[in-house]
Amino acid sequence: MLDRIATLIQSRNRQRRRIRRVLRVVARYLSAGAVALSWRSGLAQLDLTLAGWPDARFFARTALRLDRLLGHTHATPTLRIEEPQAQHAAHLQRLLARPVHHGNRAAVVVHEKLRALVPADSSVFNFVLGTQGT
Repeated sequence: MLDRIATLIQSRNRQRRRIRRVLRVVARYLSAGAVALSWRSGLAQLDLTLAGWPDARFFARTALRLDRLLGHTHATPTLRIEEPQAQHAAHLQRLLARPVHHGNRAAVVVHEKLRALVPADSSVFNFVLGTQGT
């Protein structure tokens, strides 16, 4: 019984560290209003909203941190894409390529009119087509 409790505590501490690392990577973009991030610990739900378009460094660093978070926790990420732009499709594709082996846990929310601009495989990710502001 004590081993199970110790394992649970260790797992939660690992999850907190991974979330802090994601937060550290996106902090600059949060303050600029380019992204929004929320975490619901009871559900292990991470929501990352792209409201503006951060630089290429954001996509590379965030992809690595999300992949590690998914590989070491039971978190369920949701990526909300407010206004995708064609010139950022390659960066977005790299972001979505990292957690592809965790795709069954990941959701991508995008307006149905903008779906063509989001280069993600709907057979891998849970796609949610929404309305603006979803």
